[in-house]
Amino acid sequence: YSKIPKYRAFASVIITEQPGSKSLKNFGNSDSGSNISNKIALIKSRRLLKSVVREYWDSNRRNNMFLFQTRNFYPKGQSFRTLIKEIFTLGLFDAEESMKTKVLVGPYTDEIGEKYVKTLSKDLKVRRESGTNMILMNYTSKNADEARRILNSIVRQFVRRDKEWTNKYEINSVKFLDSLVTLQEQKI
Repeated sequence: YSKIPKYRAFASVIITEQPGSKSLKNFGNSDSGSNISNKIALIKSRRLLKSVVREYWDSNRRNNMFLFQTRNFYPKGQSFRTLIKEIFTLGLFDAEESMKTKVLVGPYTDEIGEKYVKTLSKDLKVRRESGTNMILMNYTSKNADEARRILNSIVRQFVRRDKEWTNKYEINSVKFLDSLVTLQEQKI
């Protein structure tokens, strides 16, 4: 009765190449394996995980999450245990005090992000499915719904950041190729 449950949420992401982008990436001698490794590093990055922490810090769920230690786990038989503790301590045990949860107030700060990124990264596992372009992720929490929500947020943030990163890479590649064309035109 006293073991705290661990729930895992699973997600997978398929990494695909946009049509026409492969030729630009091959220009720089990039291979698919390093591309997948880059995507995994992006998923585990502090910046991405901080954005997930910020998303939940700014939500109305902030004061009811195991991530922020604002939610307690009460095993079956908790009221019976509390009664026994009160009897053995001759009434000195304060059940109300032991069941209190902390309440978080204030705006999000970088220190808050740093503090909870450690918890997120500890409970997040990311790996590549061998021989494929799939990235498998799982997140462990004391609450199944919380694990699912956090992992979905991580995937959402990854997709958004990956699009930004890919667009910047392609824009820089086009600028580089334009500069080469300009240089060749000047030579002619």
